[in-house]
Amino acid sequence: MDLKLSDAEQNLRDDLRAWLDSDYTFAAHLARTATATSRDDARWRTMVDRGWIARALPNRDAIEQSTIDAAIIAEEFGRAVVVEPFFRSAFLVANLVFEAAEPALADNILARIGSGEGRFAAALYEPGGRFRPEVVTTRAEQAGEDWVLSGRKAVVMDGADADHLLVSARLADGTTGLFMVAGEAEGLVRTGYYTIDDAAAADLTLDRVAARAVAIGGGVGAAITAGIDRTITALGAEAAGAAQAALDETAGYAGKREQFGRPIAHFQVIAHRLARMFIELEALRGGVFEALANVAADAGERALAASALKVLVAEKARFVVNQGIQVHGGVGTVNDYKVSHCFKRVFALETLYGNGDYHLARYAREFD
Repeated sequence: MDLKLSDAEQNLRDDLRAWLDSDYTFAAHLARTATATSRDDARWRTMVDRGWIARALPNRDAIEQSTIDAAIIAEEFGRAVVVEPFFRSAFLVANLVFEAAEPALADNILARIGSGEGRFAAALYEPGGRFRPEVVTTRAEQAGEDWVLSGRKAVVMDGADADHLLVSARLADGTTGLFMVAGEAEGLVRTGYYTIDDAAAADLTLDRVAARAVAIGGGVGAAITAGIDRTITALGAEAAGAAQAALDETAGYAGKREQFGRPIAHFQVIAHRLARMFIELEALRGGVFEALANVAADAGERALAASALKVLVAEKARFVVNQGIQVHGGVGTVNDYKVSHCFKRVFALETLYGNGDYHLARYAREFD
């Protein structure tokens, strides 16, 4: 992001970038992703203790400002290709409960996320549902004052190791509810795996799993959409950070790689390609700014901005990282080069919560 930041926003970016540049270098990233753990607890605790996690969470009294802060943090995470789970998991949970739950309950969950108390993940999507969170076949049945859930969920980010899972389920009357499930609950089976960009995910099978209702009623579906849209805004900023890192790596490589006795950056075709990468990246940033400007708008305007941003990630961010690979040549696909990790990050973010084709169709529907 390069909008006119306030002093507080600039300090946030500078503070986070300085820590990432010293403690989350690319060499550290390679060592981190070579491990079998889904989160580095020491680094996560630093993020919590420095206040970055809490600052990214939605603030009832300043939703626009808190979303700008989240976008700044997300962009820096993308620039460093951070793999610690947050924006695709706990951040989504925070926005879902912010929109759907009673304020007292929502504030309690937000406080727990911000303090690093437990790990939270959202289970919204189902096998065969593609990118449509409204496709819910998981069933919720009341058992006294509690509930039991049965069904399947797919691609739950950080779902394998989360302590608390926020699950969408269908009630007997056809409405949708959000329910909190303990990670070690009886009847819950979690099948963990890693996505293309080394992020942890899981598929869930629930067989009469005990759950606690977080939000029930006709407005839950709209709240889920709002929570996803706000998360897309942060993920768009993260994609911009990853694309910026790809551009930086590519410009640096072109300045050192020699052919015919001089750096390839001196050749017009490469210089023009780098300039085009910059232009496309700025277009993507424009989409991030538009989404930020509409974060508190009515549902229709917010949906248009979020879907437009997702299309820009699919077109602009993908262009930047694709060209980064091309300028590098074959070595650009090697794990030891950061540009390959930027490519995988953008690819994953473009697909998550609806790819470009899905959101182009959604944009057309909303525009009508």
